[in-house]
Amino acid sequence: YVAWHYDQPIQVQEAARICGMSESHFMNFFKRTTGQSFLAYLNHCRIERAQVLLASTDKPVSDISQEMGFCDQSYFGTVFRRMVGMTPIAYRRHLRNGAGAPPHPGDHGAAPGMLLSQVPPELRLRTGGSWLPAPISVKNSAL
Repeated sequence: YVAWHYDQPIQVQEAARICGMSESHFMNFFKRTTGQSFLAYLNHCRIERAQVLLASTDKPVSDISQEMGFCDQSYFGTVFRRMVGMTPIAYRRHLRNGAGAPPHPGDHGAAPGMLLSQVPPELRLRTGGSWLPAPISVKNSAL
């Protein structure tokens, strides 16, 4: 569901309904299963897709922010910076300057600057038939 609807406002209530669970049971189940909150996982998916668009297109950051489902470009920048270690513009500039993958402060098992999907399978969690990024530290649980 997240892979197809990441660009839309996705609420925990909707995800819980789709899974046939109460909101609290879904949040507990998701956290227990993946090691991270549903919102943290959703933001990982969105930021990873944003990384691809920043690297492969000339779309303005504001457009990418909207396409990823972030209603607020400032919040997008904050989440991106926390997960990737630099602003979206700096990330694009770094890649365009031929410097390769930028440094990444996360502890999700990836090499510096690596997209979350590039994390080797042995470093990711296996859940329900699909691979999920291993959890990263998030200072603010609202992320």
